[in-house]
Amino acid sequence: MQCTFENEELTLSGTILISDWNGQEALASINQACEIKHTGADGVNKIWDEVAISVKTTLKKECK
Repeated sequence: MQCTFENEELTLSGTILISDWNGQEALASINQACEIKHTGADGVNKIWDEVAISVKTTLKKECK
């Protein structure tokens, strides 16, 4: 993951592979259920194992 912090804003971004989390069976099930939407004009059915993740939040100091 990449991390940046600027003006109290924290951003984390990166990618994960579904296979790294043992999610192949779930991914195959989603692909089967959505087969028409994942089939291109060439007739090839494809779904990617890679998922992009981005988290952005604002951190504020509060001294008590």
